Amino acid sequence: MKKLFYLLTAFIFLSHSLAYGSTIKEDDKTKIDLSKENPHNTGEKERSVANVEAFLYTSQNKVEIELFDVGEADITILNSLGHVVSSDVVLANFPTSVTLYIPSDRGLYYIIIDSDEIYAQGCFVL
Repeated sequence: MKKLFYLLTAFIFLSHSLAYGSTIKEDDKTKIDLSKENPHNTGEKERSVANVEAFLYTSQNKVEIELFDVGEADITILNSLGHVVSSDVVLANFPTSVTLYIPSDRGLYYIIIDSDEIYAQGCFVL
């Protein structure tokens, strides 16, 4: 009888684990296209040393920004009405990852990354 109880408990635990694991999508990561400019070099492309990438995780309502060699940067996410929904200031002279959470409201959002080294902007739909 104890074996049956343990077997049944293990089965229930395993089924809940599999059900929960299937709801989390590993391929939920979407790259946000950013247009990048160097504010100090008019007419030139961005500096190759400054690196900024942003990724949207729709099921988790978050944006992850990876920065390198951009100095102090202001990161702002705006909704389609121009209201700030999330923001942060980071120092990224070494590889840094920043996570900003956004509301679950569906719609168009804008991301702006502004520093002395680079200006990047993009948009995404949640």
